[in-house]
Amino acid sequence: MNSNVPLILIIDDDETIHQLFQKIFQSEGFETNSAYNSLQGIILAKHLKPDLILLDVNMPGELGTVVCKKLQDHPDTNRIPIIMCSGTSKISTKIESFEAGAVDYIIKPFSAIELLARVKTHIRLRRALLAQAELQSLRLQGLKEAHEAIMTKPSDFPDARFGVYYKPLQELGGDFYNVQKIHEDIFDYVVADACGHDLQSSVVASALKSLLAQNSSPLVTLPELLQSLNKPLQSVLFEGKFVTMTIIRLNRKTRRAQIASAGGVPPLFVPRDSTKSQSIKISGDLLGGFDRVTFQSCELEIATGDRFYLVTDGLIEINVPDSQDWRESLEVLLTDVKNLSGSDIDECVRSVSQKAVCHSTPADDILLMGVEV
Repeated sequence: MNSNVPLILIIDDDETIHQLFQKIFQSEGFETNSAYNSLQGIILAKHLKPDLILLDVNMPGELGTVVCKKLQDHPDTNRIPIIMCSGTSKISTKIESFEAGAVDYIIKPFSAIELLARVKTHIRLRRALLAQAELQSLRLQGLKEAHEAIMTKPSDFPDARFGVYYKPLQELGGDFYNVQKIHEDIFDYVVADACGHDLQSSVVASALKSLLAQNSSPLVTLPELLQSLNKPLQSVLFEGKFVTMTIIRLNRKTRRAQIASAGGVPPLFVPRDSTKSQSIKISGDLLGGFDRVTFQSCELEIATGDRFYLVTDGLIEINVPDSQDWRESLEVLLTDVKNLSGSDIDECVRSVSQKAVCHSTPADDILLMGVEV
């Protein structure tokens, strides 16, 4: 059947009504299908997914309002407009029909011209809404792909030696990560969390990518870098929104790591022998929320085989969902990565993240980056 030809499902126990509806609609080039009881109607509606359903209010067994509610509650049929048909003009029946999810209500006997006009209007509205939803879905998919494309992949910088797991909660996640080569053997590793999961998060991610590329330099300390991001972010963030961020600058030549934070989750440091593993708490204001902000940094001596883990709060919250203490959640994550310290960095990150996701339903984006010296 041509998908442009409207399909109407008639659910009524009266054969005469079926014949009348079929005559009216088929003469206008519509397709019709018939069901004579509620069960048959529900099955056909799920199978055929018609453009519109004409549903009798008074049928043997379940009332039409009950059938209407079932169809509106089911994901396969809840977008199909339903017109209730009845021989009564009682206000209470009309109200019950609309409360059950009907889009219209016609009284028998009816005018064929009026019936056609109402049916055509509701089908046009449904098709317009479906087209709009599809367009929105395509736009979101395009934004999602663009959002993911701006994030660095391990294959982009093999010598950066990092692994990452990123699972957004919705089409557009609020989390962002970046790896940037500052100089030979010097890399900046960044994870950030933009408040919210909407279109603005994609704009923020693009802005962060551009700002980091413009401002990162061996001449600029990490607190200075964070300062340079704050004011530009204020211009792209809605009121009340903000960004948290953690940055590690790793210099493999001098064996030093500089770490700074803008309200981000403390990163984890796991030395090669794992005996002095720790979370690194550094104070720092949120980005984009205030005009005047301050940031601190710390430095660590590092050795080949040492690892750092940068994480956003989604993974912390999922590890110990009922905990009010982030330190308890970090300890769980620290134990997990230490137990996998002998595995490849990419495998470690993936295994730890997937373990957390498998044991609980995420309520936020999940982002974990592992870096090996």
